[in-house]
Amino acid sequence: MRLISVPLKLLIRLVLLPLKVVLATAGLTFRAGFKAGTLPVKGTALAVRSFGVKAVLLFAAGVALGVYVGRRLGSAGVELAEASYPGDFGSTVDRVAAATSAAVAEVVADAEEEAEAELEAAIDTALGVTGGELGVDTADDGEAG
Repeated sequence: MRLISVPLKLLIRLVLLPLKVVLATAGLTFRAGFKAGTLPVKGTALAVRSFGVKAVLLFAAGVALGVYVGRRLGSAGVELAEASYPGDFGSTVDRVAAATSAAVAEVVADAEEEAEAELEAAIDTALGVTGGELGVDTADDGEAG
């Protein structure tokens, strides 16, 4: 009986080993994430105890005021910068895109005209140059002259 149970136990342990490793890793990462998540709370509590509630509240108010004033000054700076240029900052890209699309359209139009001219020349060659009328042949023009 021992001869069968030892390999069977080893096989079960080998099958369960990756599962144990995954669960241990997940538990480790969960604990590390939880510890990292508690750091801001612990840091704030330590700062409040060290500096006092009044100092921390004044610091938070200063940060809020700085954000508010910074956004107001930033928007005024953006308006000033946009007013000093003929267009907005993205207009260069728009002008390049418009010029590129115009150039592409011109090339396409030229290619279409060239294709039409080649097609017309091929039709004229196949039918014979008719001088614009289908009933008249080039040989007739030579005889009439």
